[in-house]
Amino acid sequence: GAMVLSFMFVLARYCDHGRRLELEYQILERVAFLDALTGLPNRRRMYTLAQQNIEWAERAQTPFCAALLDVDHFKRINDTFGHLRGDEALVRIAEVLRAELGSADLLGRWGGEEFLVLFPQTTLEVALTTLERVKYALERDVGVDGERLTLSGGVTLFTAGDTTTTLVGRADVALYQAKAAGRNRILTDAQLELMEELERR
Repeated sequence: GAMVLSFMFVLARYCDHGRRLELEYQILERVAFLDALTGLPNRRRMYTLAQQNIEWAERAQTPFCAALLDVDHFKRINDTFGHLRGDEALVRIAEVLRAELGSADLLGRWGGEEFLVLFPQTTLEVALTTLERVKYALERDVGVDGERLTLSGGVTLFTAGDTTTTLVGRADVALYQAKAAGRNRILTDAQLELMEELERR
């Protein structure tokens, strides 16, 4: 916050009024829509992006998937090594996720150690394959003092009439079930429906 204010003060001295207002708006927009720690879009921005992609998928009749990812046992990292090391791990996790996702995929920090991924024009099968690769890369490349980090996730496919709330809500249910099933796995809501159907039989 102090750095932003200092930069705006410098702008006030050296820029003409119109240019200064434009730059100030860009700075405030960045503060409002980006996560300060990871530099990823924040929850507010991802909510908007999800809604925009839902509207596009509905108009164009194209597939669209959303996934919620959660770092397993992350509280243990903070409790054992301290929040500074936890923050460093989150930054590294964000870097790995960005590197492994496709150029058209949208990644944001949903909150805490949770990340939301949006997959425009992507089938459930392709999204799941991508997330399995991401999960493997995280476990391989990210650790804290020798303790490897793992990832659980839930992924769902857009259906007609979805809102951001219903779409992310289904991904969240699948994520919860992935954690309940032992963590370090990605589940789709379609897999959950199949499991429930088999249980009923």
